[in-house]
Amino acid sequence: MDRLRLRWTALGIVLLMAAVACGRGDPAAGQGMAPGDAVTSFLSSLPRLAAGQEAAPAVDRALARSMARAARELAPPGGRLQVEARPNGGPRFDVPMGEGKRLLGIDVSLSMAVVDAGGRTLRELVEPNYDLIVAVRAERQRWVVERIWALPWLDVGEQLETGGCDIAGGASHRFGVVTEMRRSDVLQLPITSEELKAIERAWRCYWLVTAEAFSSLDDSRLHLVSAGPQLERDLAHVAARRAYGIALEEEAVHRSPVLVQYTGDRATVDEWFDGRGRGVGVTTGVRPDWTYRAGHLTFVLERTPEGWRVVNHAFVSAVAAGVSGGER
Repeated sequence: MDRLRLRWTALGIVLLMAAVACGRGDPAAGQGMAPGDAVTSFLSSLPRLAAGQEAAPAVDRALARSMARAARELAPPGGRLQVEARPNGGPRFDVPMGEGKRLLGIDVSLSMAVVDAGGRTLRELVEPNYDLIVAVRAERQRWVVERIWALPWLDVGEQLETGGCDIAGGASHRFGVVTEMRRSDVLQLPITSEELKAIERAWRCYWLVTAEAFSSLDDSRLHLVSAGPQLERDLAHVAARRAYGIALEEEAVHRSPVLVQYTGDRATVDEWFDGRGRGVGVTTGVRPDWTYRAGHLTFVLERTPEGWRVVNHAFVSAVAAGVSGGER
């Protein structure tokens, strides 16, 4: 999306499971084949899956059917959805998640497009470094992909909803429900359902209040959702837009949000983002074409006397084996 809106600095914390040593599979479960081989096979089958053809054997049948159905629903009459995802290297991490199950992080070059019957591209996304997380399981002496977080545009059955914030509303952002997917290599504390809901509320409110601020150029409520360095950046961003007279209109889907760490006064929430934005001239009303952005986002929230606040966020990528800044 817009560069001013999306200039985020790299996080000072380790990204999801990146510090875990990269494993090469469970020989007892997969007869020596690496789980990454199943992921590569799955990715190579995406163009066929989107075209309604049979997916690779290394893909769970229910997942393949769901993604194929989503591809059909996205395609206009007589048109098609084109998808290609090529690994940029081996897994960033490959960690056990219980007997016969593993979780892998894969950095891919992603290309997606919706094409009409006449061959005209209606919507396009090209991301040279798109971060995927893939769950695989051992099944009949092979590894099978059973879940993926999350290709943009492809609704694989997740229920999305608007709202969830008592201080701001609007239907331009749709959210999945936050669940737990805790890291096993860092400090964690137990969490109550009420606390998880409070963190989810703070995360949703951040998106809705900042969207409101960037469209109205009114920064008076930003302190309700962000603090510390992030509040400074958000205030500076609104001030810059106000000086140039260019507001921001945006739409976004927030898929598969997960709590990956909780320490009592600090929490990290990851999501898979699919959004678009365009600048709006305050005096001219000029609206350039929508600009798309998608990827894996991570948020750091801290408990303050006033409640949970976002203090940092960034796009995650495997570039330079770290967390990248990004544009949304």
